[in-house]
Amino acid sequence: MNQLELPSGWKLVRMLGRSPMSEVFLVEDPDGESRALKLLRPSVASDPRILERWRREAQLLAEISHPNLVRSHGTMKVANRPGLLLDYIEGPTLRDRLRVGKLEWEQVARIGVQVARALEKLHRHGAIHRDVKPHNIILHPRRGAVLADLGLVRREDDPELTRQGAALGSPAYMSPEQAFNPSETGPEADVFSLAATLHHALSGKPPFLGKGIGEVIHRVLHEDPEPLPEGVPELLVQVLGVGMAKDPEARYQRAFDFRQDLGRILTGGSPRLLTRQRRRRRMRLIGAVVGILVLVPGVVLLSRALQSGWPPADSSVESISANSNQVSSTDSVVTMNAEAAAGVPEFTKWLVPFEARVNADLGTGELSSAMAVVEELGMVALPPLVAEAFELQRRSAHTRLLELVTSRFEQLSRRAEELMASERQRYLLGIEQGGEQRNLAQWAIDVQRLWVARGIDQQVHDFYRPQGPLEKLRDSSRELSVLRAEAWSARAALAIPAKREQVAKCLRRTDLDGALAIWSRIEPQLFEFSSAARSEGLRLQLLQHLDGDLVSKASVSELEGMVAAEADLGDWHLAQLMWYQGSKSAAAGLMESLIADDVAGDMMAAMWASEWAQYKTSAIVPMPDQLVPVTTLPAVVVDPEPLSEAETLALSWSRQVPEAEVKIVNQMVQVSWSAPQLGGSRSWEKSLGWERRYWEVAAWGMEWALPVDVEPPRLVEVMGEISFSKASRHAVPRMVIGKLERVGVGIRSGARQSLLWQDGVLSLDGLEMGRLPAQNETRLQLEAHSISDFVPTRIWLQVRPR
Repeated sequence: MNQLELPSGWKLVRMLGRSPMSEVFLVEDPDGESRALKLLRPSVASDPRILERWRREAQLLAEISHPNLVRSHGTMKVANRPGLLLDYIEGPTLRDRLRVGKLEWEQVARIGVQVARALEKLHRHGAIHRDVKPHNIILHPRRGAVLADLGLVRREDDPELTRQGAALGSPAYMSPEQAFNPSETGPEADVFSLAATLHHALSGKPPFLGKGIGEVIHRVLHEDPEPLPEGVPELLVQVLGVGMAKDPEARYQRAFDFRQDLGRILTGGSPRLLTRQRRRRRMRLIGAVVGILVLVPGVVLLSRALQSGWPPADSSVESISANSNQVSSTDSVVTMNAEAAAGVPEFTKWLVPFEARVNADLGTGELSSAMAVVEELGMVALPPLVAEAFELQRRSAHTRLLELVTSRFEQLSRRAEELMASERQRYLLGIEQGGEQRNLAQWAIDVQRLWVARGIDQQVHDFYRPQGPLEKLRDSSRELSVLRAEAWSARAALAIPAKREQVAKCLRRTDLDGALAIWSRIEPQLFEFSSAARSEGLRLQLLQHLDGDLVSKASVSELEGMVAAEADLGDWHLAQLMWYQGSKSAAAGLMESLIADDVAGDMMAAMWASEWAQYKTSAIVPMPDQLVPVTTLPAVVVDPEPLSEAETLALSWSRQVPEAEVKIVNQMVQVSWSAPQLGGSRSWEKSLGWERRYWEVAAWGMEWALPVDVEPPRLVEVMGEISFSKASRHAVPRMVIGKLERVGVGIRSGARQSLLWQDGVLSLDGLEMGRLPAQNETRLQLEAHSISDFVPTRIWLQVRPR
């Protein structure tokens, strides 16, 4: 894409998508207007038949203008590649919207009316779309449903071009006649595809499902579509049933008739269900009535004619002679065609290079290349004398090779997924037994290496199958990451407290070597999932670095000098040295004073202060510059009434964030901030920590109320995993949760809104948006960043005992 050289003044923004025949880029013209540039791929840009089809698509777009059709802005040639300049329509496709969930029937009917209008316009110009599906319908906030991608359009005046097509369209939405013979389709085929698209929008899934293309086409030809859900009006079910009738004669003949019935349902009327059969019966009825009206006068005239001697005696001979001449003419045409067919080259000779290229690519595992050859076979021109005689054979060969490549792809996909499932089980077993040392990134790399070793090119799979092995590998990695974290966290919760107690006993005897020996035997993975272990490690590293023997014999003032001499040491380290030296009460007081300073998470000041609370005296503990040897402290130690874990955490948070409200509710600790306490108008963040072995996040939330006269921000990011975006004033809002995108939901003006995370489920205004795993950490960063002014009215966090 970086090598695409546009004319002067034009700017390349990014690639929007690609297909076997073309690539689409977002560009800006010299006036700064956004356009979609659709370029033929270099591999097909020299094929005269494809170039002619491309020219006709450009001509059709130039001739037709309709608000529910993508508009053309001319043509452009880039590096000898023909291109079309089209509307860049900012909005989701119907397919994107259906990923969020199915639509209400009124919305579906309105989309059907709008797309049917676009089809009426095409049909009046003698054009058939042949690829109506959710992917090709864009939902624009003002223009409504816009029909895009006229690349497969057939016109009545290009019969030669239409004969070259094979397997054109998308099987799940394709009419039976198009699946059987793609070159012989009429307006009824577009009606079927639109009805199938609306069926998908109502049910949330395509009307015909199958494990492969062959099974889907079989169901299109021979089976009924998937049933619609309850709640869809019966009249709408009838209309879609007529629109998806297998027999074109029993289907709506025109998009106009289909649109009229959808409109009648929206306005509370009854559909007419006017099919070709019903129209023909109506015309016969009209003809019969007219015949009756003229019958009586006709009988009178016939009687008078017979009386006058009509017909002449030789009229029958002349009639037979005329018919005989007509039959002879037809026989001569048949003979001429047979003679022409006898001299054409054999079709198999023409097909051999295609078959050889497909077989060679399959032999080397280049499935993408093989699929490109099959697509080329469906589009390339036949030799002139072969075109008429062997078009059926070409379609049959195309279908056969397509099934061959698809079958190989599905076979390799199954092999890849089986290998991945086996490796997944091995990894899970290793986690359970504690012997698995690899992280998830290394596991995923090992799986891909295994695929390559077995001759499986995973990139090809992902290119032709969005839910292919690579996507499933990413899903498995995320799942295993959670399971791994849970297993190691549980193991750390059992092992680390016992090890820390052993270390503490050694250190109370000033036996640093013994403590280090115990600590060196801990599994390295436990440190990843235990902040207490990491904090203990920091203490041991400090004592080892400064020489434990010197520390145990030093005075407090000498300890202060040791800390001052090291640039990266501070009061936390001084407190640890004092505890080891014996000034435990002073160390406890100093550590407690650090809680409000929010020192680095792994230092766990709150944990140490809680553990050392037993050493505190009733006397005021001097600050570091006033510390005295422990022998001068009172000998009597007052043992205060111990605080509960919830009270201890609430006290710690009150000191960390004095501007917030902290309270205990049903043994859960909750902290909340209101707007004046958040500060800033575009960015805010709050960080809180806790001991993971005692607490876990139960819920967090954010509330806001954007004034009715204030536009929603173009972008707001929350917690690093959630974003709200609205590209322009009239753009469709979007909400992204991790990799999940929700279209049509977001921040609204003039409404009180709330975002809630609870037990892994994220909701917006009381509606579930998706799942977001809990952060299995000892600290949560509550944060939001906006590119324009946006301040929540309240944010809050709640943790509960484990």
